Amino acid sequence: YPGAMKETLKKVFGPSFIPVYINGFCGNINHLDFEKGFHQAPEHYKRMGRMLAAEVIRTRETAPLCDNVKIDGAHEYFTIPTREPDEELLKWAAKVRQMETPSVVDRFYAEQAFLFQKEGVKQIPVVIQTLRIGDLALYGMPGEIYVEFAHYLKKHSPSKFVMSANLANGCVGYIPIKELFKPGIYEARLCVTSQLIPDAGYIMQDRLLELAKKIW
Repeated sequence: YPGAMKETLKKVFGPSFIPVYINGFCGNINHLDFEKGFHQAPEHYKRMGRMLAAEVIRTRETAPLCDNVKIDGAHEYFTIPTREPDEELLKWAAKVRQMETPSVVDRFYAEQAFLFQKEGVKQIPVVIQTLRIGDLALYGMPGEIYVEFAHYLKKHSPSKFVMSANLANGCVGYIPIKELFKPGIYEARLCVTSQLIPDAGYIMQDRLLELAKKIW
């Protein structure tokens, strides 16, 4: 759908128009309506693209023009540790190994549990980034970030306006909120795509705000 949006905007503003599309923190939200099944309609992505383009056109006509704005940025490299499988998970994984025909999903998560047990706690490198464009702050985290972290940044940012960038400068997997580290939550199930400690998102959001203070 970003491509469909781009094509619509180029038809309106000309072939030299360059749209910039950024996914916000969306680790636990979806652009598809699975309850109503709209995504199953033929060429649904084109409809989405046109709807987004229409909103861009509407807001562009009333957006104030700014000049002589301050441009700045800051980033930070550090590491965040991985989680370890608990005893209950390892017992479940052992039972799965003994099954004659476990499901593909169960077999995958069972083997992932044993892999994390074997490797122990690892330090995963991450990079976070804050960009300033006038009164706008753009915060970037390297993963599938839960939207609650975007809400927190909007509330506590020193900037007037806030945007967030999902999967910025890399991917360290899903980053859920603490309350959802429990059975039945796909994004919090221990595996290569969900391996960081429950505090990971909070560590990154707090450090992003510290970076923002340096450039504001």
